[in-house]
Amino acid sequence: MENLLTRIEAMRAKMIEAGIVYGFRHEKTIQLSRQVDELLNAYDSERRTMITNRNNVNNL
Repeated sequence: MENLLTRIEAMRAKMIEAGIVYGFRHEKTIQLSRQVDELLNAYDSERRTMITNRNNVNNL
């Protein structure tokens, strides 16, 4: 999960840089934004799975 957080931060930095250089409506910036969204969704999914697994173990 830490690796995913590192990837999110790196991709977010690239997105911000692209926004500054090309503009926030430029296709490159939008593409990077979508990639950040995908990584955030993956992080959220992993987090929810961990919480569910933890709750299942506690209910035994």
